[in-house]
Amino acid sequence: MAGLRLALHLALIACSSHLASSSDGPQELTAHPGQDVTLKCECPTNAPIVVLEWTRTDLEPPEYVFLYRDEQSDPTHQNPSFADRVELLDREMKNGDASVILKNVNRNDAGTYECHCSAGGPRRTERANVPTEPSSIINLKVEEPGAMDGHAAVGRSFVLVVIASVAVGIVGGLLTLRKQEKKQMDTNSDPAAADEASDQQL
Repeated sequence: MAGLRLALHLALIACSSHLASSSDGPQELTAHPGQDVTLKCECPTNAPIVVLEWTRTDLEPPEYVFLYRDEQSDPTHQNPSFADRVELLDREMKNGDASVILKNVNRNDAGTYECHCSAGGPRRTERANVPTEPSSIINLKVEEPGAMDGHAAVGRSFVLVVIASVAVGIVGGLLTLRKQEKKQMDTNSDPAAADEASDQQL
């Protein structure tokens, strides 16, 4: 049984590694309507952040989910659907933490969010001064409680099937091995049976 537990443990590790290796790229975040969610972003510097832009790729202008510049948030260019619903996780943005909290999520909030930030140096208020490569990309899905994304359901089912198949194979192999060991032990303890088995082989 110890061998079975070890084999199952190794199978779980292998499946977990497979899932982890497929998690590169945009972050996937699922929320339920009415929840508050944290959109995480780290500006790759320890210098003070002078410009921070959170955008959503499918928004019509104004495209900003959240805009920070001149040492304060700037709601004048914020999309009206996000008014009074977005704030900094850390108002001082220490250690480059540019994460924001999106409050009272609704279905219309589903989409791809990008974080652009610029740190250090003189104040910069123009979009052209902010790096074009996003520091963070988050795909937000908004689902009713109990709902499961089809791809996620298929992925989980696949993992469970793999684990179950491995477990069945290991159990079957161990049972066969034990039967062979028991038969060998019975043969060794009964000379007559051993002679009979030898005659049968001849």
